[in-house]
Amino acid sequence: MPSSTNNLVEGISDLRIGDDTLPSKQIYNPYRDDQYLLPKWKDITSFLHETTADFKIGQLVHLDSFCLYDAMSAIEIMDPKMDTGMVIKEDSHRPFDPSVRLSEREVIFVMDRLLCCETTWLTGQSLSQTLFTCLYCHHVFSLTPENIMAAKGADDPASELVYVVLKAYILATVRCCLLIWREMIKGNVYEEEDFTTNLFGLSLQENYPESDVLMMLEDATTWLENAKKQLFTVDRTRHFDALLDRLRLRNAYLLALIQLSKPNCTGYDEARRELARAAGLVHEGTIAGTMEEGIEAEGGRYFNFLEDHNHSIPILTVSWQRTPHHGPLHCSQIARLALDNLGSLIKRLEAICAVIEFTSVGSLLVGGRHNFITLFASQKPTPCAFSRSKLSSTFYSELRVAGTRPISWLIRDAVLDFSRPPAWWFGVGGGQPPGGDSVNMLPNQQHEVVREVVNGFLERAARVSEISPFIDNVKTNCHNRARLQRILCKLLNTWEALQDEAEQIDAKLHKLAKIDPIVLGLKLTKGEASYPYYLSSWVFHQKLTMMEEILFLGFELELYATHEYLMIYWYLDYVLQCHLQHFERVAAHTEVTEQAAKAKAAWVAAQTAAQTVVQDTRKSKKHKKPKATLISLPPMFNTNNSTQPSLTPPITKPEIDSLRLLNGARQNLCRGIYRVWLSDCTRAFSEFAILALSKTGHFRPPVPRFDDEPTRFSHRFKMFGNLVSPAWLRYEDFAESADASDIKVGMER
Repeated sequence: MPSSTNNLVEGISDLRIGDDTLPSKQIYNPYRDDQYLLPKWKDITSFLHETTADFKIGQLVHLDSFCLYDAMSAIEIMDPKMDTGMVIKEDSHRPFDPSVRLSEREVIFVMDRLLCCETTWLTGQSLSQTLFTCLYCHHVFSLTPENIMAAKGADDPASELVYVVLKAYILATVRCCLLIWREMIKGNVYEEEDFTTNLFGLSLQENYPESDVLMMLEDATTWLENAKKQLFTVDRTRHFDALLDRLRLRNAYLLALIQLSKPNCTGYDEARRELARAAGLVHEGTIAGTMEEGIEAEGGRYFNFLEDHNHSIPILTVSWQRTPHHGPLHCSQIARLALDNLGSLIKRLEAICAVIEFTSVGSLLVGGRHNFITLFASQKPTPCAFSRSKLSSTFYSELRVAGTRPISWLIRDAVLDFSRPPAWWFGVGGGQPPGGDSVNMLPNQQHEVVREVVNGFLERAARVSEISPFIDNVKTNCHNRARLQRILCKLLNTWEALQDEAEQIDAKLHKLAKIDPIVLGLKLTKGEASYPYYLSSWVFHQKLTMMEEILFLGFELELYATHEYLMIYWYLDYVLQCHLQHFERVAAHTEVTEQAAKAKAAWVAAQTAAQTVVQDTRKSKKHKKPKATLISLPPMFNTNNSTQPSLTPPITKPEIDSLRLLNGARQNLCRGIYRVWLSDCTRAFSEFAILALSKTGHFRPPVPRFDDEPTRFSHRFKMFGNLVSPAWLRYEDFAESADASDIKVGMER
């Protein structure tokens, strides 16, 4: 066995230290010229080309170690910060020269493209991908008389078209975007979901005075009007008219946005006049007729994009020094579509200005559920995020409704319009509390306690520190439709807690205000008197309306599968039936209460008139003493149980009546559709049709793998599970109702 010493010697000798045939540097150095450590690579490019020639589109050959990282590494992200292999072609685009003179047709082209970019920004695109792709926006302050090229001939366009007209239009457009951006950062809509407020380091000229922008627009309009008088060709006159209309439209639109941005809606009247003027220019001016006449100057480059060789769409070649934070993408609408979208926006802003003219809650929130706001948000096409945000700010901003009234005023009038409680509870109408016979509480003290309790409910319903159920309920309609349904589902629990509190307050008010349903002539329910729950009735109405809207929004958003329609219509029928019963109960209470109040008022007026006649007769010595005039007390205020009829006919309730009719129509539609699905004849036809379509491959019935019908039922209506009223229905109730085995419909041949 060799010794360890011999082994060590042999090991050292194997290292061949000092051998000149080996490199002198044994430490790895990546920059050395030695190639003996490098792997032996072989060029297989031609082999891959020959092999992949037989592949079909979409086929891929990869090793077992192929992973997501390898796939992502092969994608061109087109962003230098994310794609290390991207090479920016710095010299692939033509240089931009803001000193080039432009003709009137070329100025029209730039203006129309700016409008396209502006309206595209309102759809939710980035500002760096839309408006600021116009290079003039980056060089607007270099448009001066000194920097404009000198005229080379008599036919060259006037330099004022650039440094007067175009400069004024660009600054006005940027100012409009600034006013819209200030509205959007209030948070009335969801950022990145409806609108992109990130400026990416770009400037909207916040420090440039608005008065200077308006003055420049006036100067540009004056110059165009004077230059137009010196023209002798019809075409050039028409082009100057087109420029004038574009400047006037921009001026009216800018003035309207300035007035709309004033606090407390103080400038809405002036804004409406400017919007009406802008709408006239959109529909009746020469803008639409001259959009096709704008041309791009030969050799000029005004926008930061060009046609790529391998793409048929414009790809942004961004000036990376100015907009390095966003990817290379250009977004723009067609000019005609952009003008139509601007006209639609102006119409919506005009409608928003009318909100401050509503004199009552009934005109703004017809039926107690913000019909104007609901109809505004449900328009097709969907209103842009800016108009929805402006409506939200107009309705409620700085703790005021429509800029003038507190939110408690809105809730007070909403309750008064719907359930008609005694007006003296809220201190309106000059009503007085009835006289009390309690020894410990005088009428004045009773009045103050009732007012304090009612005001406490109004404050809690309008609370803005922790929860604001009524404000949130109204402002949710200013969100997009998908967000609306999600928020309504969350608000249901808030209104459930508010209803429980309102019921307790109603019970307390029955004792404090000494409400006797028998004296009021209200009907008995199961042998017990039916008390009018004024506050909780209004809350329950709001909650039922929210439940209906949640279910109907599912159809609008296409959330339901076709085989789920049966359960949806069945549950809708149940909710609408509960709502109809609630309307009938409220209508019965309000009709009797108003009839009693009006009869008492008539009796008091007649009694006062009789006393006045007696006093006047006593003062006169020329007439004999007349007999006392007997004024009978109405039955519900008479203490001797007389059966004399009331002095006034029953009072109709147009609001309740219209709500009942609308509710009944919806219920009949839902119930009719539900029953059609259950009929035997329809089922037989459906089975035949499904069988035929299945054989042809046009219909594939759903095969649930991870759920079943009870699970879907629970998922669709889980937002109603925590509600006490109306009671949550179970799947067993639906299955029993949907069992059509006992239903037989005769069919005649």
